[in-house]
Order: sequence, then C-alpha cells, then structure tokens
Amino acid sequence: MRQNISLTNDEAIRGGGLYKPAIGVARSSSLGPGDRRSRKVFGDNVCHSLRYCNTFTEQKQLKLPNVIKGWPYTIIGSCNGLLCLFMGYSRVLLLWNPSIKKFKILPKPRLQSRFAYELTHGFAFVPRANDYKVVRLIHDSVEGSTKVEIYTLTTNSWRTWIGDGIGCARTNCWHPVFINGAVHWKAQKKMWQSDSLKFLIIAFHMDDEVFKEITPISYYLCGNLSVVGEKLAYIVYRYIIDGGPSWDLWVLEDYGGAEFWTKLHTIRLHNTTESYQYHLQSLKNGEILFGGLNRKELYSFDLERQEIKQIEVDGLPFEVINYTESLVLLNEGIHDSSDAMSDLEKAMEVKVKVKVKVKEKLGIMLKAKWIIKYAMDLFKCKGIDVRV
Repeated sequence: MRQNISLTNDEAIRGGGLYKPAIGVARSSSLGPGDRRSRKVFGDNVCHSLRYCNTFTEQKQLKLPNVIKGWPYTIIGSCNGLLCLFMGYSRVLLLWNPSIKKFKILPKPRLQSRFAYELTHGFAFVPRANDYKVVRLIHDSVEGSTKVEIYTLTTNSWRTWIGDGIGCARTNCWHPVFINGAVHWKAQKKMWQSDSLKFLIIAFHMDDEVFKEITPISYYLCGNLSVVGEKLAYIVYRYIIDGGPSWDLWVLEDYGGAEFWTKLHTIRLHNTTESYQYHLQSLKNGEILFGGLNRKELYSFDLERQEIKQIEVDGLPFEVINYTESLVLLNEGIHDSSDAMSDLEKAMEVKVKVKVKVKEKLGIMLKAKWIIKYAMDLFKCKGIDVRV
C-alpha cells in the first residue's frame, strides 16, 4: 500500500510540520583554516545549509545522502521541501527532503543520451493531480530533434511524452524557473530556412503537459530568468561606462495573454569592490542576491527599499535555492529503483578504477623520476657529464 506522500501547507502545520517560506538552501564550498586558495566546487568540501532569507544567518547544516557525497551534481529545482538533484556523471536523478533526511532515487529513464549536456530537466508539484513531476528533455544534436519524458511520483515511472514538438531547441539546463504552473528555460532554436538561430524562452506546463514559446527582450543573452513578485522576470547585465555594473529588471506582464515585457528597475551596484557581478537568486522576501565574479563577495538588493548590502558568509556561495521546510515524506532508500542504483554503482566503480589508474600512473612516474635522478647522480660520481 502506497503511503500518501503529499502534504499541503495547512496539513503540514496541523501535523506539527514546518512551513517557513523565508528560508533558502545555500550551496557553497567550505574553507578550512589556511585553505583560502583551495576551493572545490564539487566534492567533500561542498556544504549545504538552511539560511533565513531576511538575515541570511545559518539555521543549520545539511547532510547530503551518502550516495552523492563526492559526486558532481546539479540542483534542478525545489518544491514543497523536496530538492530534485541530477548526478551528471551517472545520469541518476533523485529527490531529497533535507528536513527529514530522506531521499529517493528515481528509476532509470527509457530514453538515453550520449552526453549529459544533451539533457535538460524541470521539477514541480502539480496541485490538480496531487503529484510531483520531473520533465526530461533529450536534445539530439545529430538528428536535430528533442525527445521528452515525464516522471510522476505516484506511479514511480517514466513515460514518453507525445505531443506537438518544440523542434531542435537547445536549452540552458542550469537555471530552470517554475512560475504560473510551467517550467521555463532559456533556449535557442535553429531556423532551417535562414540557417540562423532564434533565441527564445521555452515553457512546459506541468499540468496540461504542453509547450509554449515566449519571445524574450531584445538583448536576451546577457541575463538570467527568475521570479520576482510572482511574475516571470528577466535580469539583464549591463556595464555603464563611468557608472559601473548594473542590472535591468524586466517582468512579463499579462502571462498567457498579450504577454509584454515591462522594465521595473535598473539596479546599480556602486559600492562594491568588484567590477562584475552575477545574478544568483531572487528570494521570496523581495530581495535579489548577486555574487562577485571571483565569488568572494555576496550582495543583497532590496527592491522595496532600493538598498544594497554586503552579506558575510563562510565559504564561497555559488548556488542559492528558495526552500520551504516540510514533512513531505518519501520512502527512504532505493525502493523500486534498482536499475538506477545499478547505474550509480557502475559509475562509482568506473570512478574508483580511474582513481586507481591515476595513482598507478603517478606511482610509475614517481619511480621513473627517482630512477633518472639515481642514474644522474651515478654518472656524476663517475665524472660523466650528462645533459638533458
């Protein structure tokens, strides 16, 4: 008998659960004493923490599931206390509730890709179906097509999506945005008539399971999709001569209707020591986070007060996700995902073998170095001049 894993916010409160919308998951590389120059993006140095959005103070450290420790992974999305993670090396997807320390490895998808960069994912909760969904786009650059698969948590299975295609559209897999019931990606589509690229925003509605295209603003490339004030937003970087770095904040009005972009603000980060910043995240409390290019600094801009402040954090913040603590329960462990776990175990075996081979080669090189040094010293003792 399957346990009902879905809890609404009211149900979570009545059940003694936590509902704290002003919390974010910060992903950063921890720095040990005297280790300011050695910063790993992936590996055991990476730490996760829950931080309050209004102060960004740490609430608690999060412990990663053992199956992904030391592995490169991407946070696809956050919804009702669940994080969807993608492990690119093994192509394994998993759902993780860090509040209750439970995770679930998703079964192996039906369609496979040659490379991890051909994959794009989205994750969301669908209220009408009372279900969680993961959408998976496979971009085949050789055939010039895009295939789609959808995973639902209630069935714990994948199915191939059948519908009007989106053509060959390469999407930005790193920053999907969920708003208005749809997952949005930056994308580019090849126009076969003119042999040129069309830049656009692709949306996939998770309930109706249909794609739509949204025309972006004109200077589309230098920016990120986001959510500001419950609207789809686009934050564009500009550098003004003698004015320093700035960001233009645009929002999409009349979503699903006429759809037009309106410029809300120009954010100028004057009092910063870095000449370039990147948009990190738009928080639910109305603040926007920016990071420095060398990732030494973190800034917060308050849209209402039009104020900017620098935030002190330990380590190097390179990812911040809006997060709501909850009691959404998952079956702990693998559960009907032996094939995906098998892929993970195989990938781990390959990684171990690679490490062993690297160590063996390093050992051989080290031995060769000492042999050459010994021979050089021997020739030198005999008065033989050897030059390399």
